[in-house]
Amino acid sequence: LYNKAVEGTANVNPFTEEELEMIRTQSDPNKFADTNMLDYLKTHGYSTTHALSVSGGNQYVRYYISGAYTKTMGLYSGVGRDRFNYAAKLDATLTKGLVLSLDLNGVRSEYKNTSYTTINAAYDYAPTQPFIFDNGDPIADMLYTCNFAFFGLNEAAHATGDAEFAGAAGRLSDFLTRIQVRSDKVRNVDGAWFRAFNYRNWDYWASDADSGWGSLSTLTGWIQSWIVTTQALMELNTSYWNLTAGSSVGPAETDIFKSMLE
Repeated sequence: LYNKAVEGTANVNPFTEEELEMIRTQSDPNKFADTNMLDYLKTHGYSTTHALSVSGGNQYVRYYISGAYTKTMGLYSGVGRDRFNYAAKLDATLTKGLVLSLDLNGVRSEYKNTSYTTINAAYDYAPTQPFIFDNGDPIADMLYTCNFAFFGLNEAAHATGDAEFAGAAGRLSDFLTRIQVRSDKVRNVDGAWFRAFNYRNWDYWASDADSGWGSLSTLTGWIQSWIVTTQALMELNTSYWNLTAGSSVGPAETDIFKSMLE
């Protein structure tokens, strides 16, 4: 169907017969997968409401107080709403013919990931595109992979409440702690992380394919900052999104951002 759809389209190559056979037989799932991202999303949602009210008084004073909490979870991970309702009413007879009344009520809602970004991304994800690779490669990369994955897993765990994300973040945290550099002779790298690590040989690793990066190379920005920041967030049991929710940096620096993009 894809080949028919792109037939005659400029700069778009259809699948070859060999590639179609690889897709049908799944002989190389790391190149042509059979991925349905919707399998990773939830299939149902729910809503629960809890309410409590108290009323009473006497012939001179009457009161009524109520509160309610509603939790709604959407059809895919991380989407939902927490709503709090409250109300209070007080009637007090001050003198004959004079009554003082007080009414208070309000609603507070907290929305979680209400955009359609997540589900759109799932629908847009090509089914032949691998999501999880299985190639037995023992090399862990701290420059392009583990550092960003670590941060993302912690954010995903807090956004969705998914125990699988939280468990993966915890295991990656443990791994990164165990491969942290310790050196009494070279203090500049003590406590850092090198670019890559071979967990089969339990040693630092480098590849000739990545010019300029030896096994004892590191970066203060891309490697250290992402890992240390995420470790700290996990110690605080929070996410970067939640921690910076009240930040005023963005609005204050709007002019600077615009100048940087000009």
